[in-house]
Amino acid sequence: MADSDYEADRSRVSENGSTLRRRIGELEQQVSELQAELARTRSAFPRRINWRAAIAAMLPLAGAAATAAIPPGLVFLDRWLKQGASLQPFHRFWCSGGPFCPLALPPYFFLAIASLMILPLWVVLRKASPLLAPVVAVRERVADTSGAVAPGQARLSLILRLGSLAAFVLIAIRALATRAAPGWSLALMCLVYAAGWFLAEIPGERIAGAWRRHGRWLTGYSLLILSLVGGLASLYAAPRFQWAFALLVLLAAVNLRQVYRQVPVILWVVALAMVLYALNSNAWWLSSIGDEYAFFYAARTIAETQGLDQIGSQLFNGQAVYGAHPYLSSLLQAVFVKLLGSNSFGWRFSNAALSALAVGLLYGFYRLFVSERTALVAALLLAFSHYIMSFGKIGYNNLQALLAMALALWAAVWAIRSSRPLAFVVLGGTLGFCFYVYPAALYVLPIPLLLLLFFQPPTSRAVLARWGLMLFSLFILFFPLLLQKDYWTAKVAGTFFYNPRLVQAGEGLVAHLARNVVYAFFSFLYIAEEGHFVVASYVDPLTGAVACLGLACVVVWLRPSADGGRRGRLAAFLLLSLAALIFLVGATHDRAFPPNTRMFLLLPWLMLFAAIGLEWWLEQARALGGRIEIVRSVSLLAALALNLYQAYPLARDRLAGLQTFEALVNRLIQNAQRDENQNPKTYAIITDPSWSSIGIQQVPTIYPVRARVVDVVVTASVLPEAARPLIADRNTLVIIKPWMAQAQQQAFEPALRGLGKAPCPIKTTTGDVRFTLWHAADLAWLCR
Repeated sequence: MADSDYEADRSRVSENGSTLRRRIGELEQQVSELQAELARTRSAFPRRINWRAAIAAMLPLAGAAATAAIPPGLVFLDRWLKQGASLQPFHRFWCSGGPFCPLALPPYFFLAIASLMILPLWVVLRKASPLLAPVVAVRERVADTSGAVAPGQARLSLILRLGSLAAFVLIAIRALATRAAPGWSLALMCLVYAAGWFLAEIPGERIAGAWRRHGRWLTGYSLLILSLVGGLASLYAAPRFQWAFALLVLLAAVNLRQVYRQVPVILWVVALAMVLYALNSNAWWLSSIGDEYAFFYAARTIAETQGLDQIGSQLFNGQAVYGAHPYLSSLLQAVFVKLLGSNSFGWRFSNAALSALAVGLLYGFYRLFVSERTALVAALLLAFSHYIMSFGKIGYNNLQALLAMALALWAAVWAIRSSRPLAFVVLGGTLGFCFYVYPAALYVLPIPLLLLLFFQPPTSRAVLARWGLMLFSLFILFFPLLLQKDYWTAKVAGTFFYNPRLVQAGEGLVAHLARNVVYAFFSFLYIAEEGHFVVASYVDPLTGAVACLGLACVVVWLRPSADGGRRGRLAAFLLLSLAALIFLVGATHDRAFPPNTRMFLLLPWLMLFAAIGLEWWLEQARALGGRIEIVRSVSLLAALALNLYQAYPLARDRLAGLQTFEALVNRLIQNAQRDENQNPKTYAIITDPSWSSIGIQQVPTIYPVRARVVDVVVTASVLPEAARPLIADRNTLVIIKPWMAQAQQQAFEPALRGLGKAPCPIKTTTGDVRFTLWHAADLAWLCR
């Protein structure tokens, strides 16, 4: 017994000694690393500075920064500070010869072009660059460590897959016989098919283990997101209980305090993006473009009146709103309307939520190429995007295409890294999803396939089989559209085929494509045609500068390198895919300039280039002994501030000339609600039988205001007797239809004055008079 105790003690002592020796070794390694870091720091700050060597080392870095700042700096002077007149001397250089003068670009753009051509030289001059290791890290394929599934699970998986295939055959036969697109039956078949592949590859115990490891923080994070959504709804949907929701957010944050380190950083970025994209949801100047409310009515109809049977019958309908937008895109908006209410916020918040989700998915795409830090910077810049903040306030379904792109790219990266058949099945499904959202998502389809060709081409039988799975999954969702001929006809709108003059004139088409390729390429610096609440440029000036630098870095990476060509493949894919998007999204339309309604599809590339450029510059600064963490943080905060200003004050003022009659009336309604909530106002609009204010009458139903909008229809220059008591009321505000003949408007003035009303001009934010408001004498403050 004593011997056994002795042996046990000896074993424990030996084990402790081994642990102690290992710990001492680790400490010695840490000391060695700290000494090396101290030596580098001392070498960066020698007692006697060799100024010639220091200047020679810093010159390329300073030159790169200055050169990259020139293009966005010129646009900043022009469109932010309104100093375009001071840049006119460049006109004679721009128009001295060549094809530039006819372009709708400012004359100073020859400096922007020259700067972009010089930037790669500065990058090449920094030969000893530590950038490649931390930033350009094309990730190796992840080995499959999931283990084999249990025999019972494998049999169930096989049954589900075979059963779903048989079901698809029957569904297809029935659809072809009836010439009607399938509904819930096909959706259920897709779920069973995906479940079969999931069970074939993911053991049940792995799912349970993942929940044990991550369930707590997942639950806490979900509660935080729900409380944030509730808080935003209390601000913009129904302004009440704000303090209660603020308390819920605080409690959710406290609940996460012990496990917040387990939450992936990108999920905090997603939450931040959701909040930023939802800011100013009720802003009056963002309330009306003119053609967006058809999407609201479609979503509201689905949420309030349609049952499951009716939804199922339309699920794969490719022609809903305007006969061109798929039903599923309206269904996605209807989900948010159902959860958050049939109001402006519930409708528009779908853009904020889905775009924030896209940011998280695109982070996974970025991680295929760059380090975690660089990918996070790219995701943050995308979360800060003024383009999404402002354009997302329009209740279009357009930004669903960004989600479709993010899903497809994320699935393609999963397929490349894992080589799982399940990943290829999911990739095919995400490609099929592109057919059922905003039509510009169809331009996304070549990009994930190009990514696969670069990093997992079908050069072996096994890979070819996985490609086959992807294409079959795509075909399942594509099949219902084969029965809808008009779906394809509707896709002609928005392309150059829709303009017969372009199609018939070969040279005119080539010139159209060439011009728009130029406009689209430079659009991150300068938008040729501002509109849809997007102004100046597609990225802020700081992001534009580092994007120029990042583009130069990627061009330089095309050179042969000692890494087996990985860097070159990365650069080739990024540049080729960007070129494809510039052509497909920015040039194949029928407009004079690239439409702001779909150019957001370039943002993921622009932000990745910006992150690469910023990290390249910071790594060069680190090599010279700079404190780059502070610079990175300050740069990101500056980018956030610039984007917030560009999304709201700058966009509001630059597009003041496009502020609609409906938006200005909405401003009146909101101001009256804010300052005199106890006395709800009636807005009487004097009009003729040719026009109705039905759109404005919806404002009190979808915004959190107490107001009534009525039409006073006149057929002559006399106010109807029945309307006079209403108009005479102190809380009735009168507006004469602005585009009514001036003589007829003036004919109503004596009667309105006799009923106690006084006129005042209603102006845009830049002072242009749009119409006249007639109000009671003590309500003149409404005209401010």
